[in-house]
Amino acid sequence: MADGERARVERKFTRAQVETAINQAADMAWEWVGRGDDGSRDLVNLVVNVTLERLDGRGRSVPAVVRRCYGEAPATVQGWCLDG
Repeated sequence: MADGERARVERKFTRAQVETAINQAADMAWEWVGRGDDGSRDLVNLVVNVTLERLDGRGRSVPAVVRRCYGEAPATVQGWCLDG
């Protein structure tokens, strides 16, 4: 191995492990920022859901993810995100 190179280690994770890790990361970042429960939190949660849906091969659009994950009209969830 040349100087500065790291050994490449392939790791595999289950869907559940990825979901737990991304939700915990979002919670940790949110707590660190210390913003209360406003629209920014809804946006963070939306990004988490879009990411997980993309990993599952779904989520071709944000409105599609909103309908699937929230059961709400996309404009409703968009309003939540802007409420901060």
